[in-house]
Order: sequence, then C-alpha cells, then structure tokens
Amino acid sequence: MVEDCSEQRTMKGLVSEVNETLSALGSGQLSARASFEDPRNTLDADRVSIVTHVNEAASNLEETYSQVERETEVLVGQTDEITELASEIESLTDDQYEDLDQVVGKMEQFSATMEEVAATAQQVTTAAEQARSAATAGQHSGKRASETVE
Repeated sequence: MVEDCSEQRTMKGLVSEVNETLSALGSGQLSARASFEDPRNTLDADRVSIVTHVNEAASNLEETYSQVERETEVLVGQTDEITELASEIESLTDDQYEDLDQVVGKMEQFSATMEEVAATAQQVTTAAEQARSAATAGQHSGKRASETVE
C-alpha cells in the first residue's frame, strides 16, 4: 500500500511536470523542457520516457519555429528587393514614355516639315511650268516678230 502511494505521488509529479512543460510550450516558451527524476525507480522506464518524448517534441517545435523565422526574414528581404526593382521598372517605364512622347513630337514636326517641303516643291513645279510656258510663248513671239521683220 505504501508502495502504491509512493508510486501514485511520483506519477502525479511526472504528470504535473509534463503538463507544466506543455503549458509553457503552448504559451510560447519554446525553450521549456521537462525535467523529472525518479531516484527510487518507482515508475517503470516506459512511463518516465514520456519526459524524453516531450523534450524531443519541444526541441523539434523550437527548431521548426526558428527555421520559419529565418525563412520569413529572407522573404521580407526579397520582398523589399522586389519592391525596389518594381519602383525602378516604373521609373524606367515613365522615362520610356517620356522619350516616346518626345519621338512622337519630333515625328509630328518632321511630318509638318515634309508637308511644307511638299508644298514648296509644288510651288516650284508650278513656277517652273509657268516659266516654261512663258519661255515658249516668248519663243513663239520672237519667232513671229522675226518673221514679221523679214
């Protein structure tokens, strides 16, 4: 009976330690670990091994959390870099739009200049035709005058 009482107290201590550790882990204390001693070997090894299993699970949880934290930092850094690159692309796009707008303006000026050249060429052609007609008329007049004088 005494042995049963002692085993019961030891078991209660084990359960209490495991519960406290799990509670601490649940509240975010990822470095919490269970610690239990059974100097009289009141409990069998299978029951006491729960402490080892809880501690291994806690270590795995802590390591996983650390990895997630590191990866999150990497992602934040990459997000910042992507944001910076997007800003640069936007700036380059704005510059290209302005350059294109200037090219359109220059093309419009060139087109207007070409229209002026075409109009001037038409005027030159008309003047040349008029000069040719006048020269031909003058030639005919000179011929008639020459025939009349003879």
